[in-house]
Amino acid sequence: MDNPTRPMRLRRTRRGAFLTGTAALSASALAACGAGTQGGGGAVDAAPAAQLKKGAKIVWAIDDGTTRTPLREEQIKMFSAKFPDITFEKITGATGAEKLVSMFAADTPPDMFRQEGPGLGYFASRKQISSLDPFIKRDKYDLSDFFPTSWLQWTWKGLRYGVPFQGIRNIYYNRALATQINVKFPNTWKDANWTFETFLDAAKKVTIAQGTSATRWGTADIFTIRRQWSPWVWGNGGELFNEDGTKILLDQPPAMEAIQFIADLIHKHPVMPTPDELKAQGGQAALFQAGNLLAYHNSVNNVALNRRTVTFDWSMSAVPHGKGKQSRAGGGGVGWFMTSSSKVKDEVWELMKVLASKESVRLEAERGEAPPSRRSVANEPAFINPPEPPKGDMKVIVEALESVHTENVMINGTEIDAILDAELGQIWTGKRTAKESVAEAVNKIKPLLNPAD
Repeated sequence: MDNPTRPMRLRRTRRGAFLTGTAALSASALAACGAGTQGGGGAVDAAPAAQLKKGAKIVWAIDDGTTRTPLREEQIKMFSAKFPDITFEKITGATGAEKLVSMFAADTPPDMFRQEGPGLGYFASRKQISSLDPFIKRDKYDLSDFFPTSWLQWTWKGLRYGVPFQGIRNIYYNRALATQINVKFPNTWKDANWTFETFLDAAKKVTIAQGTSATRWGTADIFTIRRQWSPWVWGNGGELFNEDGTKILLDQPPAMEAIQFIADLIHKHPVMPTPDELKAQGGQAALFQAGNLLAYHNSVNNVALNRRTVTFDWSMSAVPHGKGKQSRAGGGGVGWFMTSSSKVKDEVWELMKVLASKESVRLEAERGEAPPSRRSVANEPAFINPPEPPKGDMKVIVEALESVHTENVMINGTEIDAILDAELGQIWTGKRTAKESVAEAVNKIKPLLNPAD
């Protein structure tokens, strides 16, 4: 599932700790910072032999909600069946970075918490989370069943820091409407003919204009977060940053062309509503459920949503690609992190292993809370070919998991995301051109890039 970490604002406490993510770092902190690298588990020592303490308590900053709370309760039952003498203190409302940073500043951090990529960069650069490689090495923990990017996403400076709670984003489309207008969406991420141009042609065919707006749209996206539009950049052969995050590439031609293509969907063609039009017409889900939207891009939990609410034939497809060699999926979900100051690290590691177990990953997938991080679960008939829609087209998710483009780990990622949201938002509303907005974003982001090692 994709739940973005919201932006933080910088201020200091009397203790001198940063309550939010970015601008002024000490020289020692800057020297420790950098971007994620391929692989993980370099030259590290194995953790000492596990010493699980009877009566130990894990303070867990847990996610909650109508469907999420029952999922976590089931996973706690799995853990308690193995470790009945270990208890939990569950903290809700602490999935966002700002709350967690304030807890660290007060010396009351949880033992385990979840974050997206910006949180990884922020907390790892401050040595507030522990590398998991010593535990992996000690237990000879087998990673071979996992999709490689599910752990790579949570790797920083060659070390693994996070256990994946997987996320992925796909195109959802009204197959009944596509059949009606004689348009075929591919059920694979490997279709060379599924390009920006073919996607635009399909969107034009289905859009029904009415005055300055429309009653039926080719596509509708919520481009208020980076994870929504970055796959279009990658699919055009572009990147947001260089590999180590020391240079921004958003103003380079491949990235600019992709952003301009999205802007043209709204303002030039127009086959996609502006943010205000989308809100006025009830939002993305309402448009799709009413049959007035051909396609949209969103996270995998929309499978469960559409199964509950959509009455027509629908399915999933890949994000189209531009000049890039192939379509690229985005997402990444979140990682579970172990606090460096925790006194129950062995117990937290055991909880992490339960969350990443086949049984737990299967439960997340079956409940539609997250795509599976394990290949074995992803290829089980119950997941890849279920009796419910989209049936065999669930393989689109599995292919997407194989082609995920990992995100740069940026130590100032929360503030960078806030800038991108604000500046590129001017494009989608038509207040500024793509060139103007990207130039403004680049100028503001340059001081926040990762320092060169």
